[in-house]
Amino acid sequence: ADGHYDFRTREGLQIHCRAMRPMQAGQQAAVMVRPEHIQVLPYGQAADNRFEAEVVDTTFTGDRLHYSVATPDGSRMRLSVQSSAAAGSILPPGTRLAIGWRADDALLLT
Repeated sequence: ADGHYDFRTREGLQIHCRAMRPMQAGQQAAVMVRPEHIQVLPYGQAADNRFEAEVVDTTFTGDRLHYSVATPDGSRMRLSVQSSAAAGSILPPGTRLAIGWRADDALLLT
């Protein structure tokens, strides 16, 4: 195998990710994606992992803008973007959007 797996969360999200060592079907694990690797995707843009979500909360921390988002199944995630890149287009709570990341940016942990 190439070290890539399809992982299903308890909430039902299907995530394409990589692992540092071989995994067995049904093995307990978690997926880690750094917040800066999760992107807000323009309409129609593809990604290895793409999910519809809704902004729950927005936080500024210096040069970063952090969004807490929830997918329709209740999964929560945080994403982080450069404040300068988001200037003038801050997404308020309740905004629906698509988020995504590359399979290589999602690490399966045991």
